Amino acid sequence: MALPPTIQKRVDRTLERMEENIRHPSLRLGKLRGQKNIWEVSVTMKYRITFEIHSGFYRVRAVGEHDDVLRNP
Repeated sequence: MALPPTIQKRVDRTLERMEENIRHPSLRLGKLRGQKNIWEVSVTMKYRITFEIHSGFYRVRAVGEHDDVLRNP
């Protein structure tokens, strides 16, 4: 499912910020409990990105609404 254009712009900015400084406070970085090497960052209060870190690279797993993304990270 495609994201609304305004959210897609926020996702793009969030990915850029991750690249610049993964520990930036606005990302609200957190490791998912019960998951090995899966992390999440906030796009908005409603939207999240989940990803893995491999050899210094971020592999995006899911982008979408908070509950949907965390249900299947």
